[in-house]
Amino acid sequence: MNHLNKLLASLMLVLASTSASAAWEIVTYTTDRDEDNAIVLIDPAQITTEKNGILKTWVQHAYARPQHITPQTGRGKSADFVESKELALFDCAARKIAIKEFIAYTEKEKVVHTERHKTTAFYDVEPKSTGEEILEFVCEHNKNANK
Repeated sequence: MNHLNKLLASLMLVLASTSASAAWEIVTYTTDRDEDNAIVLIDPAQITTEKNGILKTWVQHAYARPQHITPQTGRGKSADFVESKELALFDCAARKIAIKEFIAYTEKEKVVHTERHKTTAFYDVEPKSTGEEILEFVCEHNKNANK
């Protein structure tokens, strides 16, 4: 199966398993030489604004091939996953992103890995990257929602 077909199959799996009330929109798709091709989705209705003006939402990745994760903390087991969600924070003015939580799922939506960060460090978004596309989607949606 070629990469496009695998991405489409992953998307079908994600959309079939996503809550009926969620309206996930495709933001972009990733491709790289390591073949971790993924479709990136966000539900605009879930974008919230924190008191300090930082935006917060879940970002979902549906992978064409299983990904492997090894916990960095030494706790937990290594696992394969096909979907992940990140609770991300966006500083639109500074063009920075922080990841607050990461959850990895199997095809049957079983959680195989969770990382929760007590402190969140914002990092610069690389120009012309998937991160920049996600940042622009979230920030643009917020501007349009506040009109």
